[in-house]
Amino acid sequence: MRKSIACLFLLALTAGCGGGSPSGPSATDFSGTWSGTATSNLAPSAPARITLTQSGNSLTGSWSAGVNGGPLTGTVSGNYIAATVTPSDPTTCPFTMNATVSGNRMTGTYTTFNCTAGFSGTIEASKQ
Repeated sequence: MRKSIACLFLLALTAGCGGGSPSGPSATDFSGTWSGTATSNLAPSAPARITLTQSGNSLTGSWSAGVNGGPLTGTVSGNYIAATVTPSDPTTCPFTMNATVSGNRMTGTYTTFNCTAGFSGTIEASKQ
């Protein structure tokens, strides 16, 4: 019995490790073009542009920030976006982006992964 309770407790903790995203279907369609600014802890701010297509809770699209860009895939839950961004330049690190949308405004953070010289930053964008 204790083992079952411990397993349920661990399962509940693990389910909560998704970055604090709310659950449930998205009431908002995030499809469209978003323009704004990406700020990094290693470089000055750069213009950012994200184009999203939403199908249910799945996202696909593209992004660009400064001189780099590439495809984006992710999911939505409520007003929360979790995405993986893959630069088209193979020497640039991929990163995860987590953002919250309120109305026509998106704010969030991004962090590189599988990268020897990691960086992170913030993004703010408005739907066009």
